[in-house]
Amino acid sequence: MEVEPDFYIDAADSKNLIKFVNHSCDPNTEICKRKKGKAETVVLEALRPIKRGEELTFKYCLRGNFMPLGERIRCVCGAENCRGWL
Repeated sequence: MEVEPDFYIDAADSKNLIKFVNHSCDPNTEICKRKKGKAETVVLEALRPIKRGEELTFKYCLRGNFMPLGERIRCVCGAENCRGWL
């Protein structure tokens, strides 16, 4: 996952809980980078109130080394405003 240019998080890392957050074209969270002293961390920040039991989602940004030019992945998020592709 690209947080910003040249700053990536490997969601496949077994200790990284972001692997359980799915894509949506109408997400309820966004990825934010925070700095406390010299330490930097990445957090999910709610974009709106989230109901108990509601799935956490964010908008995947697939580009750079992870997506070869011209390759697209079909989106199945089900949002009313779904773009159809990641």
